Amino acid sequence: MKKIMKFAALTFCAMFFCVFSFHTALANSTEVIKNGDIENGLTDWTGQYGSTLSLAYYTKVSGNLGLKASSRTCTSAGPSQDITGRIQAGKTYNVSAKVQYRQDESDTNSVNYPAEKTFLMTLRYGDGTYVNIGNVTAKKGEWGTIKGTYTVPANANLSNVTVFIETPFVTNPAPANDLMTFYVDDVSMKEVVSVIENGGFENGYDKWTTIGGATLNLGYVTKFSGNHSMQAKDRKATAAGPLQDITGKVQKGQKYKVSARFYFTEGSRAQQTFNICIKSGSKISIMAGANVSKGNWGLVEGTYTIPADADLSSTKVFVETAFKSSPAADDLIPFYVDDISMTAAGSDTGKDETVDPNYSKPKSFIDANYNTPADFDQKKAGVTYGEIKTVEYYSYVAEMNRKATVILPPKYNPSKKYPVLYLLHGIGGSEIEWLDGKPNEIVSNMIAAGTAKEMIMVLPNQCVRHKNEAHPAHLSLEQFAMYNRMLDDLKTSLIPYIEKNYSVKPGRDNRAIAGLSMGGRNAIYIGVKMVNDFAYTGAFCPAVGVLPYWREDGLLTTKTLTVPQEYRKNTLYMIVEGDGDTIVGDSPKQYSTTLKNNGFDHIYYNWPGGHWWGPWKNGLYNFARRIFQ
Repeated sequence: MKKIMKFAALTFCAMFFCVFSFHTALANSTEVIKNGDIENGLTDWTGQYGSTLSLAYYTKVSGNLGLKASSRTCTSAGPSQDITGRIQAGKTYNVSAKVQYRQDESDTNSVNYPAEKTFLMTLRYGDGTYVNIGNVTAKKGEWGTIKGTYTVPANANLSNVTVFIETPFVTNPAPANDLMTFYVDDVSMKEVVSVIENGGFENGYDKWTTIGGATLNLGYVTKFSGNHSMQAKDRKATAAGPLQDITGKVQKGQKYKVSARFYFTEGSRAQQTFNICIKSGSKISIMAGANVSKGNWGLVEGTYTIPADADLSSTKVFVETAFKSSPAADDLIPFYVDDISMTAAGSDTGKDETVDPNYSKPKSFIDANYNTPADFDQKKAGVTYGEIKTVEYYSYVAEMNRKATVILPPKYNPSKKYPVLYLLHGIGGSEIEWLDGKPNEIVSNMIAAGTAKEMIMVLPNQCVRHKNEAHPAHLSLEQFAMYNRMLDDLKTSLIPYIEKNYSVKPGRDNRAIAGLSMGGRNAIYIGVKMVNDFAYTGAFCPAVGVLPYWREDGLLTTKTLTVPQEYRKNTLYMIVEGDGDTIVGDSPKQYSTTLKNNGFDHIYYNWPGGHWWGPWKNGLYNFARRIFQ
């Protein structure tokens, strides 16, 4: 029988303040799990108890790949990893993993999967001890987040340690209820490292200074734990007390758990309010506060998310009694503090969390002007243009080398990092078709004029033929199917190649995808399916097929052609219709109407020129003006 343990997430302590400026190194939290994002394929992962592991291209949370566990014959069957030598007795670790189960064509039992199922992250020690260190109750068809916090016992047998994902143990597992196929991504096990150093004052005054004229003394008798606490006395202001510089150790958008213990015996009040504060730049915020009773150690704890616009050039943490502009004697009582902590927070609820929009900047339409300068696509004297290169990369989808055109920004510098725009051609085109639309001239002129950011442009060949299979008939369904493979080719092959071989900024805010005609169709499809990878999508006279029509079932439906709520403020779509376009008809308008009906605000406009370079070049100009801003 396995020992199942619930682990409450550690409380942490965060605090900021200050007028002084000190610089410290970033607090490191060592990752125990190797290849937890599955971006290196099946490397470091094993299918435990006969389960089959395979790569998932569509069912993933981030990056290009997820992990699929199938053919499970017992509840413990699933992905496992040997972590021997990577964890230490007495250390505390935060664990997390994304997991999903859904109706799956590969499992005939999937129609009978339960509406909810519990998944566990489990450790197996060398002496055969099993401990569940994280859990989640996930809903069918939705990602759930396994989370937990676990301290390795001092006497743990660390000679052979394995971590694995499983469903709860039952003696006689039912195929549909207990042995379902499931998917995993973003597996992590990190040592809990407090942003605050020497928060228990075991190293005396190290890392601490005083603020507001307070006198700091080590507490040898009055302490909550260990050998010391810290006393703050002779306080002239409510903020007077111990302060620590944490500049460079916290990140925008990151949620932190903060905690500290407080003790006081002086003054006439039976209770006193204590706060844990942070000062970023000139702004002071209370991260946590609570009333503490006289003569008893009281706990102050809470969570705090660093704002996306925080000034982190000078960041401090400090503790205080409740602020008063004209403090009385009872506001300035001496007090003791101990066990101050601030750590990057996970959730201890086992429930999935909404994506924090602060991780991706809100996007702006900039304005409603879609005109272009008369010579916007011509080479100009005094303007430097980018270098055009032909590259070859190995495609895991085509299982062969494929070509792409790369346009580097003017004066490309490998020591700088650049965002990337992926430009998709139309039906029957190739990696050189977009060159007829003069993207190098258009974007380089804009960079010189200050109307676009420096960027790398990548022009792939969308017709992904497997092992150089024969070219299909033009406009056949077989040809369309080859174009549909571009999404997988991007995820598994082209994006990794570009980001390995060029100086590229990471993250969705630094990736855009756009295309003309069939490339516009694919751009919309990829923008929806890879919304966590692309913050910007442009479609110039997009072709039919995103939605169902008489020849195809559609890549999406009127319900799925949308952007999830958590991404809507942080994602920009632009659809351009060519006036009088008889090739794609009303498809651009249909796509725009569907997005609008689904509540997603986006750019849509009509431009003269039919189905040709007029609206395509205009679309590129206006798209480039609005991306990476």
